[in-house]
Amino acid sequence: MPSRPTTDPSALPHLLHADDVANLLRLTRKAVYCMVHRGEFSGVVRIGQRVRFKRDDLLRWLETQ
Repeated sequence: MPSRPTTDPSALPHLLHADDVANLLRLTRKAVYCMVHRGEFSGVVRIGQRVRFKRDDLLRWLETQ
C-alpha cells in the first residue's frame, strides 16, 4: 500500500506503516526501523514480523520532541 502525504494527522489510519511514519517525520524507512530497535517510539505494535505504529501514540511522541 503506497503512503499518502497528508497535512491533517487525524486523517491518518489508526495503525501506521513504517513508510507513513518515515514520510511524516521526513526520515528514511531504515531510520524509522533503527529508532524502533533503539526503543525510541512508544505505541509500536508487532504483528508477526510486521511493525505498525499507533497513530495517537506517535502524535503524542511528536509533541514531546
